[in-house]
Amino acid sequence: MSEEGLAQTENKKIFIGKPVEFSVPEFLDKLKDLVQASYNNDPDIVAKVETMFPTFHPTGKHPKEAEINKRAKETIARKKAERERREAEGE
Repeated sequence: MSEEGLAQTENKKIFIGKPVEFSVPEFLDKLKDLVQASYNNDPDIVAKVETMFPTFHPTGKHPKEAEINKRAKETIARKKAERERREAEGE
C-alpha cells in the first residue's frame, strides 16, 4: 500500500493516507457551480460531482477514467462558454 501513499498503523486494518492537494479557489468555484446546478435541477449534476470528486461513482455505476475526463472537459467548456456569454451581455 505504500505505493498508493498509505502508511500502515499498528492496527492492520487502519491506514493513514496523504492529503490530496487541490486549489481552494478552484474548489470553491466548482462548489458554487454545483450549488447552482442543484437549484436548477441540472441533469448533468452527477457529472459535475464526478469532476469534483474523481472517486465518486453513482450507485451501480463505475465509469472509466476516459469517460470521466470527457465529461469534465465538456462541463468545463460549457461553463466557460456560459461565463463568456454572460460577460459579453454585461451580466
